[in-house]
Amino acid sequence: VGSIDLNNNNLFSLCDNSTHSLKLWKSMINLQYFAAAKNSIRYLGPEFGAHFANLKSIDLSGNKLEDVSLSLSHLRSLSTLDLSDNLLTATPSFCQAIGSLTSLTELYLGRNKLDKIPEEFSALSQLNCLNLWHNLISDIPENVVSKWRGFQHASGNISKAIFLSYNNLSSFPSALFSLTHLNELYLSGNSIPEIPDDAPKKLP
Repeated sequence: VGSIDLNNNNLFSLCDNSTHSLKLWKSMINLQYFAAAKNSIRYLGPEFGAHFANLKSIDLSGNKLEDVSLSLSHLRSLSTLDLSDNLLTATPSFCQAIGSLTSLTELYLGRNKLDKIPEEFSALSQLNCLNLWHNLISDIPENVVSKWRGFQHASGNISKAIFLSYNNLSSFPSALFSLTHLNELYLSGNSIPEIPDDAPKKLP
C-alpha cells in the first residue's frame, strides 16, 4: 500500500504499543502518503514514524494533538507535514522532532498554540511554504529565518509563501527581508502599527 486515507473517523491514537498495532504498521513499509485528518487523535505512539522511511506526506490536521513523538525524526524523506488545527505548543519534543525533518518543503502548523518559531526550525532549509497563522507568535527570529534557503533561491514556477496572519506580531517582521524569493506574505490580523519605509525596496 502506497497511500492511506483515514480522514473523518474516530481514531484516538496512532501506533500504540499493542502487538496488533505494531504488526499492522510494520507491514506498511512502502507507504508514501498518510492522512488521518479530522479525527480525535491525542497520541502518536513511540513507533509512529519508525517504519515509514518512504513517507512523503502526512496530514494529521484537525485532531487533538498537544505534542508529537520524537519518532517523527525517522521520517527523513518527508516533504509535506500538516499538523494544523491541533493543540500544539513549542515543547522540547515538538521542536526537536519538527526540526529534524530536514527534507520538508511544506509545513502547516496553523491554528495551534505556538508562541514562538523554535530555534530548531533553522534546520528546515528546504521550506518553500510555511503556514503559522492563528497562533500566538510575537517575534520572527532572524537567526532562524536566515537559514531558510528555500525562500532565498528560485525553484522554477513554485510560489513560495509564509502565512503569519492572526498572531501577536506588534511590529513588521523585518527578519523576512532576507528571503529574497518569497512570493507571498500574509500578515493580516496582527497588531502591526506601521510598515518600515524601506520595506518596499527590501521585500522581493
